Amino acid sequence: MLLQLCSTVLIGLALGASGASNFPAELPRCHFGDTQCIIDVSHTLVRQYARTGLASAAFPQVEPFLVKRFDISDGRSGSLSLKLNFRDVNVEGLSGVKFDRAVGFQANPATSKFEMYGSFPKIVLRGKYLADGRILILPIRGDGDADITLHNPKFSVKFKPSTQVRNGRTHLSVDKLKVLVEPQKMNIKLTNLFNGDRALGSNLNQFLNENWSDVWSELQPSVHVAIAEIMKSILSTLFKRFAYEDIFLEGSDDPKPCKYGDSECMVKIINYLITEKSTVGDRDINLVKLDPLPVAKMSVKQGEDSPVNIDLTFIDNNIEGISTLKFSKVKGFGKDLAKKHELQFNAAKLSLVGPYSIKGKVLILPISGTGKSNMTLVNCDVSVVFTGEPFEKDGETYMKATNLKIIAKPERLYYYFSNLFNGDKALGDNMNAFLNDNWEAIYKEVQNSMQSAFSEIFQAIISKVFSKYPYEKFFEA
Repeated sequence: MLLQLCSTVLIGLALGASGASNFPAELPRCHFGDTQCIIDVSHTLVRQYARTGLASAAFPQVEPFLVKRFDISDGRSGSLSLKLNFRDVNVEGLSGVKFDRAVGFQANPATSKFEMYGSFPKIVLRGKYLADGRILILPIRGDGDADITLHNPKFSVKFKPSTQVRNGRTHLSVDKLKVLVEPQKMNIKLTNLFNGDRALGSNLNQFLNENWSDVWSELQPSVHVAIAEIMKSILSTLFKRFAYEDIFLEGSDDPKPCKYGDSECMVKIINYLITEKSTVGDRDINLVKLDPLPVAKMSVKQGEDSPVNIDLTFIDNNIEGISTLKFSKVKGFGKDLAKKHELQFNAAKLSLVGPYSIKGKVLILPISGTGKSNMTLVNCDVSVVFTGEPFEKDGETYMKATNLKIIAKPERLYYYFSNLFNGDKALGDNMNAFLNDNWEAIYKEVQNSMQSAFSEIFQAIISKVFSKYPYEKFFEA
């Protein structure tokens, strides 16, 4: 039921990997065992298509997700003996899933583990119910509307497949699957209990909520079995349709390491990493997720002697569009890493999006405001130059980027600042129009400040990669 989401994620990965033309081309594919990639792709898939589904790729809508029938029966001797039959249940909250950890998904499914762990902020089940049973010595009867909320439920899904080789391809079937769900709290509301007796119904709902932990303890084995059976059915359908090899990228798709100083090879490998990895990262080479790239703080300041005299600060912004970068030239990166290195690329569209604050003047006009902003560079040619600084750690050589400078030449630059002049719409609209009409003159004035701010960001990224992965391992031995 609610953890059908995990199965849906695997369906999406399979369809994307099998090359189905009607599946979103922007969905990255993962290599065997790249569990961080699997987590990131899962988040991308759910957040893009949870509310709409993608019928052409057999990806169902999961927000809300309709379960036609769901039965729970617990007749054990204990404080609770209850049969609950749910029908036409809408499950809400699946799009908020957070996958924390994945284990396994290796090339050999016969020996690999298959495990997913995560949580939801909240899961709500709304539908019709039929209840028959007892709690303590009190009989329970009811037929009406049910509203059950699981708060901050954590979950784990584990399954063990069996394998069969057909026509040289490995096909799986799910023999064993285990689901665990643990909410931090549960709220229950059942209407029309005891043939509509409001007093008895209210008292029982109150009792169920005050003792939710005991209720959940009694019901969870049946809930887990029900969810596991549904997921097993979904996964079996998936594995009948796709061979296991079709779900992941082959290792041979990775570009081979370059020789020291081989500029042509390095252009190809960097473009591959930007295209394939920028939205998910790659832990094997310490490549952080680059698109979108969080920027904690960036400041652009101009002095009083400039026609553009501003103090502009961006807090908790994202740089979007790094996946559009196309590298054309690479210099340096020889055996002597202490020499100068250069990267040249074009950004089709690069945006800085998020909260801002500004005060000062632009040409002869005063400007002030705090709100949301979008600053977008279009068709921007960029040159990045830095010096490598070697340092030793555990007997291996690493590199830190120093003296990094950026030169950026956009074909066009668009500005948008919300809530300028304390929300005065007329003044704000006029100022945004003025900024865009005069973008070239304004950029010329703030160019050095902007490039200096971006230089700090790029220097941190490059240093993070090369300071945690030995320099020589980037290259062919």
